[in-house]
Amino acid sequence: SDPAVTSSTRQTGYVSSILIDDQDIDHIFFTYSNYGVISVFESFDGGETSHSISGNLEQFYDGSGAGPGVNWIASLTVEGKKVYYCGTTSGIFSTQLIDGNNTSWRPEGFEVAGNVPAEMIVTRELDSRVYVATHGAGIWKADVSTYEQRAIGTPQPFAPAHNSSWIGGRTEFVWTPALGAGTHEIQVSSDETFTENVVSYTGLLNGSQELDLDIESTTQYFWRVRGTNSTQHSPWSVTYSFESVPAINQVFPPNRTDTTFARPVELVWQEVDEAVSYSVVVSKFPGLFNPVLDEQGLTELTAIPELEQNTQYHWRVTAIGLNNVEIESNVWTFKTKNENSVEFESLAESTLAPNPAVSEVMLSSSALQAGETYTLSIVDMRGVETLSLETVSRSEHELSFSVGTLASGTYQVVVRSRDNRVVASSTLHVRR
Repeated sequence: SDPAVTSSTRQTGYVSSILIDDQDIDHIFFTYSNYGVISVFESFDGGETSHSISGNLEQFYDGSGAGPGVNWIASLTVEGKKVYYCGTTSGIFSTQLIDGNNTSWRPEGFEVAGNVPAEMIVTRELDSRVYVATHGAGIWKADVSTYEQRAIGTPQPFAPAHNSSWIGGRTEFVWTPALGAGTHEIQVSSDETFTENVVSYTGLLNGSQELDLDIESTTQYFWRVRGTNSTQHSPWSVTYSFESVPAINQVFPPNRTDTTFARPVELVWQEVDEAVSYSVVVSKFPGLFNPVLDEQGLTELTAIPELEQNTQYHWRVTAIGLNNVEIESNVWTFKTKNENSVEFESLAESTLAPNPAVSEVMLSSSALQAGETYTLSIVDMRGVETLSLETVSRSEHELSFSVGTLASGTYQVVVRSRDNRVVASSTLHVRR
């Protein structure tokens, strides 16, 4: 939408000229000669409020970019209609149709005066004459008896280039502007005939615009551009095609939290065509801040981060292509296994006696072998290990230990073999 300017929010800059309508003193125009600001304004209430009519004089609606400074604005009645002239740091421009930021300013006199700065413009209604004072090219005059609405030229697309790839997300579109156009329209579609699945971006200025593309991955798309002003459209440009960014898919672990995975967890993802390298971020937080792994420049399709047990993690892969173009995957989630827990269905039956216990306890299990060394862990109901000791089974199928240091409560007793395999487990009650 057109930026509005009021008496309390008017931009800071040098007001280089003011034009008052000779038929309505409240209808005024004013210009700014600064770079990087909106250059031309129109007001219908004597300047209390105003709106931009810079149109295609600006690169962007807010005045930023490569648009010229405007030194002067003047008007001349031609065949009963006003023609407006702007003297800019890049030459002379004119229009007969004022339409906010859709205003199309066309160049005048470039073949004789070129694009030298035009410092001042004086018009004379008596003989329909325009005088222009330039910086470096003298003073010029023109007799204006007619003002033709020229057909809009056809723009030429430039980027994304034809048959390019890895296009998506926030993408810069570049084209040669259509002569006589105030703004431009870009269409993007997966249909080469643009009869369906068409997304239009309108009100684009001066040949360059970053657009947020919401498109499917690994899909061929087509784009074209045309110019427009208050009365007409240009023909559509030639059509360029591009392939959208490929998707990055994880191989392992699956994106789920109902299954846990034993450490170490090897992260594996699918190869992306034309990727030069990858980066991986792993964090305990969905936003991926405070990462436990942030590795760049990977050429393999795998990474092994150092992880804590019984913890949920989030991870993302970024593929880096030529010219440092990046593609980010979705954020995936997995959970590491609680290594102090036991899957009881995989173990032989185990018993503890006495249970409840006060001091000495005997664990009986057919998995225990006399003379073998075992690691015995006692874990409370929060999953915290409260006791760990290495002990030897003195008799077949039995292992004794003391719980004299434990507080009253319920615990899980876990016995592991030398290869860290859980061979026995049982629930223990301690009373004091």
